[in-house]
Amino acid sequence: MITLETWENAQFHERKWHDKHPLAREQAEVYYQGYFDHLDIDRDCKGKTIIEIGSADIPALSFCENVKGIIIEPLPSEKLLQTAKEKGIELVKLRAEDYYFPKVDEVWMFNILQHVINPEVIIQKSIVASNCVRFFEPIEFGTDRMHLHNFTMEYFKQFFQDVRRYERHEGLETFHKHQCAYGVNYKL
Repeated sequence: MITLETWENAQFHERKWHDKHPLAREQAEVYYQGYFDHLDIDRDCKGKTIIEIGSADIPALSFCENVKGIIIEPLPSEKLLQTAKEKGIELVKLRAEDYYFPKVDEVWMFNILQHVINPEVIIQKSIVASNCVRFFEPIEFGTDRMHLHNFTMEYFKQFFQDVRRYERHEGLETFHKHQCAYGVNYKL
């Protein structure tokens, strides 16, 4: 079980990492296109209400249109605050474990579950609240002071019907370099 103190320490180190390695908006757009391609996301969201969990500084929703976006980010940076304001995206400054998820069309989780206190609670809330959960999460990564959980394909298969494997790509600078589990899961 991850304690609040452990999580806060991990957030401190994650923020330091992001400050040392800032991502330009143009780089983020290329990176997010990888998620959009793998998860069959159309940038025109056609009026859907979508929750994005843990967007860091630049949210995927900021590259979309015709969306009612909600970002859950407990420790938003100034960059995220500004982007949310400019794009008209609601920003929830709570841990996802502590937020009451409203009914929405979709929930997106991109590379965030290693950083939370209780990933299972977040997955369950996402499944209950939405018609579709799209996720892309590192597996077999290990843990360190920023990454509190280590996942496997089997972990995600407990919760989702559609779980695919993304293989590691050494030298790929515009998307994940690590193995990941990903999928698009609709309510049955």
